[in-house]
Amino acid sequence: MEQRSQHVASLRQEITYLDGLNAQYHKRQKHTAIEQFKYEQWQNRLREIRQELLTMREGPPAPSVWWDRSRRSQGA
Repeated sequence: MEQRSQHVASLRQEITYLDGLNAQYHKRQKHTAIEQFKYEQWQNRLREIRQELLTMREGPPAPSVWWDRSRRSQGA
């Protein structure tokens, strides 16, 4: 459980950092291609973090679902 709370704390720090970068980006009127690329990367990372947090909240899939998937993939 300690590992999980440390991981969540790490994700929060990353979100804060990315939010700061996004705020700086939005303060400027014009952006270079590199800045636009970086902005897209930050947005993608925020989506990944959001998905990871949702997965952590929902928990792992039921073992029977995992078992059924592995049997189907072996038989295919």
